[in-house]
Amino acid sequence: MLDPKVNFKLAVISCLIQQGVDFSEAVQIRSKAYGTRAFDNLGYDEVLDDVLSYYNNLNLDALDLQKITHFNPTLSSSCYTNIVKEWSGEDDIFNLKTVSGIELLPNLEEFCPFGMLEFDVDLSALLLCKRLKIVHSEFIPSNSSTNSVLRELKQLEVHIVF
Repeated sequence: MLDPKVNFKLAVISCLIQQGVDFSEAVQIRSKAYGTRAFDNLGYDEVLDDVLSYYNNLNLDALDLQKITHFNPTLSSSCYTNIVKEWSGEDDIFNLKTVSGIELLPNLEEFCPFGMLEFDVDLSALLLCKRLKIVHSEFIPSNSSTNSVLRELKQLEVHIVF
């Protein structure tokens, strides 16, 4: 797993890519830094630090963050495939240990993390999402902390889908 803050930011970038936000500069960085031959010689799960650094240093625009109504990062998103040569999604390199910062998505209505959460993930920031309507709990590890947050969300009239 990478830095938890970076992993969350990558998940947000994945959601933004689904909304049509262009991050094609990452492909250019990957091509320039590694070229076809060097990229072919990389291990399947080797992290391309230049691309990771590009994403990590991005300042995400508040107008772009407003576009996200559904938090549903796609494992096949180019933000992940630009960082790791052929990421299968079977390891936990991009898993989320926290969703801290999700409250900065002012129009978030639905949370569906598609199995990208660590067992001990901190979901408490979901309680700060004022427009949240639906949480897909089938993708959330069951433990005392997450169960507590889900109960609180239910009390806030957020629909918990099992």
